[in-house]
Amino acid sequence: MTMLKKDHRLLLKEAASIIHFDDELYLAKVFRKETGMSFSEFRRKLDDGG
Repeated sequence: MTMLKKDHRLLLKEAASIIHFDDELYLAKVFRKETGMSFSEFRRKLDDGG
C-alpha cells in the first residue's frame, strides 16, 4: 500500500512484479480481501485525494 501511495499510476501487474507475486489475479484477490476494495478502486481513491 505504501508504494501505491507514492505512485498512484502503478499498475497491478507492476505491483505484483515488485512484491514477487507470480499471479497478478491472486494479488488482486488478496488486495480486495485486505482492503475491502479493488486495486483500481484504491488507486481512484488516491487520485481523488482520499
